[in-house]
Amino acid sequence: MKIRDAVEKTVKLNLRATSLVEVLVVLVILLIGVFAIIQVFPLGFTLLRNSESRMSSTRLAHGLMEKVQSDSANLPNAVTYSYFSWNGSRFVRQFVMDQDPDDLSTDPSNPYYNDLNKFRLVVGEPVKIGLPTPTASGNSGSAYMAKLGPIYMDSLVGNPSSAPATQVDRDYFNLFLAVNSAPLNVSNGNNRVDPSFYRARLAGPQNCLVDENEDENGGAWILFYPAATDRVFTVRFTRLKNDHDDATNDQAYAVTDKVYVPANFYGWKPLCDPTDPDYAPTDDKTFNPDDAILPGSEVVTREFTRLAAGASWTADNPATPNVDESDPYEYKLISPNLTRASGATADKPYANPGILLFNPQGARFGNGKDPFKAYIDYAVLDWHIIHDDRDVPIVAAGSDGEVPVRTTLTRLKSLDYINPDNTFYEGIFPAGDTDINANTDIMIIRLDTGGILNAGQSGRPGDYGLLKAGTAGQAALDYWVNSDPKTGSYANGVFYINSNTVAPGTPIRILYKAQGDWGVALTKAISTYRETSSGWVGTWANVSLDPSDPAEDRFVDTSMPDKFWRDTTAGGIASLYFARTELNKSMVVTLMARSSASAPWRRMQSKQLTIDIPNQVTVGGNNNVNVAYVDVTKYLRQLGWDGLGDNWRVVGDIKGATTKSRVIWKDSLERKSPWRIQDLDTYLTQSIMK
Repeated sequence: MKIRDAVEKTVKLNLRATSLVEVLVVLVILLIGVFAIIQVFPLGFTLLRNSESRMSSTRLAHGLMEKVQSDSANLPNAVTYSYFSWNGSRFVRQFVMDQDPDDLSTDPSNPYYNDLNKFRLVVGEPVKIGLPTPTASGNSGSAYMAKLGPIYMDSLVGNPSSAPATQVDRDYFNLFLAVNSAPLNVSNGNNRVDPSFYRARLAGPQNCLVDENEDENGGAWILFYPAATDRVFTVRFTRLKNDHDDATNDQAYAVTDKVYVPANFYGWKPLCDPTDPDYAPTDDKTFNPDDAILPGSEVVTREFTRLAAGASWTADNPATPNVDESDPYEYKLISPNLTRASGATADKPYANPGILLFNPQGARFGNGKDPFKAYIDYAVLDWHIIHDDRDVPIVAAGSDGEVPVRTTLTRLKSLDYINPDNTFYEGIFPAGDTDINANTDIMIIRLDTGGILNAGQSGRPGDYGLLKAGTAGQAALDYWVNSDPKTGSYANGVFYINSNTVAPGTPIRILYKAQGDWGVALTKAISTYRETSSGWVGTWANVSLDPSDPAEDRFVDTSMPDKFWRDTTAGGIASLYFARTELNKSMVVTLMARSSASAPWRRMQSKQLTIDIPNQVTVGGNNNVNVAYVDVTKYLRQLGWDGLGDNWRVVGDIKGATTKSRVIWKDSLERKSPWRIQDLDTYLTQSIMK
């Protein structure tokens, strides 16, 4: 019995229940492990999404660079910070000179000049005038869409039926959309004899002669090939002050002059002529008898004439077969501004797709080796509008003719998207200035004709689900989206082109915005920096819609920041100064120096340098102006320089050498999240910089 009782007691002890404390301890240990594992998942998702964003940013940066480098010679001359202000009756454009290009701060009072959108004026985007094609507007000509459009536009200029009637009108139109020729061939015409003496040297309208006043014969003059139409030319050159006084170091001034030449006029025209009714130089108003033009500094271009959309191109008159009356220097704007929001005031800009048409005679006006080109200036509307250029895929279409096309980014913004500030997203164009029924979340444009694809009602694309359900009217639309919020077009970036209305192989441009406020911008060193001895003739101005905000005061000028000046301090430090907007950009410069006033000049090989030092100086009597400079002392010392300012110079102009595509986005949808940045830099070759 005792043995059995002992065994039963032992069994009962072994079967004793687990205490509550033990259970709780086990649960705590288990939960700690579970929470540790769970925390890995959001971190992993975050890392995965960040990695995906970084890959997308790289694709966007390469895509933009490939777009502008597909023909490297077709890079724009500059992308600068221009600011449009309202003077009570019309817009005025100024260039901000003291803005750091890496400053991505925002100004809530002026959304057009936030982060990437500060540097938005594209100067000199080249256009090859191709063969004429029928266009969506019914006109025939060479169609072109601004490579970085849509563009920032005024109501008058953005009306295709408008055309400037006077030089004042032309100057105003040019603020928003200017079209100029390639530089003319400039030859030396010193001694300014009878124009008939030079007739043989003027082989055609792409040539001109300049008297640089090297012989002190009464100023600088220019001679153009005669034509049957009125013409306006822009002449840029470097003026050497008192060039004939035997001074060792002439003062240089960068000059921009406008020259008006009436129809059938053939004779010398003076440069910087104050008596000319169209006289409007932007840098200097005087050319003294003892001044001269720096040989080789002249750049002469002709303005294209803007015609109303319904006007006829200028053509030869069959009645005068021996007279060339055709004029390929003509263009039209064929895309109207988007409809304005109800109540929007005149002092707000418009959005315009930026589709131009050029006189088809330009296609046969080239010299065989070089095609006939135009160079256009315009302001980008919004770098946050993503551009994807595609060809409609040549693949088997679906039962309704649908062909899938994919955008670079996913998670696109739809018209039902709620912004981080809890407002509804109203479309890719500025909501406060654009009619909600004219806005859209996706716009597709044909690059061959300039036609905007039919997207259905109230700015919304066609619905792929309704198409498949056989809903009336859907089959006639040009493209559709899958509206499923989780797996549809806005989530994965796949939508459908109607190959029955848009043939496979058709080049298209897709415009959209993506969650995360993605933006893609092109920045570029100015192609040519010209020397000036006087810095800039600028002033302080407020570039905010809130004039009471002194933080938005900027140093502005009426001409672009394409100038530099030399400076030598008392300690023998030599520097080249530029506008602050050129900070961290590279350029190519050739220097020469001498060891004394009687020693021969020595010249160094061209060298690529970076404008890498920020500073504040006094410019034109204005204190504490932000500038940037590069120290060139060590290079001059290699030439034996003695440290005196009169004994070193820059040979010719300085050439900009870098182009960069910049992508910004936010990993978080919070408004105050920091920007993520992806930059892709490239250096230009000497052949491109010429």
